Amino acid sequence: MESAGGSSAWQLVVEQAGRRYFSFPFGVIVAGSWQSVTASNLTAVDFDTNPWAGWFGIAPDGNHPDFGPAAVPLQVGFLFGNRVVGGIATLTNTFGLDNFSLTIASPTSVPEPSSFALVAAGVSALVRFRRHRCVRVSNRG
Repeated sequence: MESAGGSSAWQLVVEQAGRRYFSFPFGVIVAGSWQSVTASNLTAVDFDTNPWAGWFGIAPDGNHPDFGPAAVPLQVGFLFGNRVVGGIATLTNTFGLDNFSLTIASPTSVPEPSSFALVAAGVSALVRFRRHRCVRVSNRG
């Protein structure tokens, strides 16, 4: 990403069911040559419907996208903006985006066949223990 002049910031944007969610806080860009920006390990709580969340103490709305397995599909985008403070000012930015990538990691889950086999072995052991105990008690009488 390249930015020249002014104060600039970036955000990731997720759209779900027609509603936009913005990453917060802003990622700041320093004027100059190409820079690498990274956002990793983001979860749903890192996004909010208030695009200004986290800026100058502005609180998030508390609305987050649904990243669950049964959620409505997501569209992912990128937002770049400038802020000019004061009277008459000239702000020039050159913006470029190169090598944008998105990796979504799914949560690790326990495979069902092995967990089912473990539960079945435990239940079988309990049934055998119960039968063995009942036979011993009845022979004492």
